[in-house]
Amino acid sequence: LQASDAVIAMLRRLPRPWRWLTMLRVVPRPLRDAAYRMVARNRYRLLGRREACMVPPSHVRARFIDDIPPDEL
Repeated sequence: LQASDAVIAMLRRLPRPWRWLTMLRVVPRPLRDAAYRMVARNRYRLLGRREACMVPPSHVRARFIDDIPPDEL
């Protein structure tokens, strides 16, 4: 999965109301990918920047997705 398709796959695993954003699938991929690139290009301006990456504690690490089942690709 790449770009906007990966975001939609991730959104499917989130609770409502975030899951409702999977309806963005109906937007043509070139438009979704253009929006994805725009956010990626401006991510530090939008979200800030950290000096170091966070090492998640075990209770947070359990929430990370290790792999996506084939039926969700």
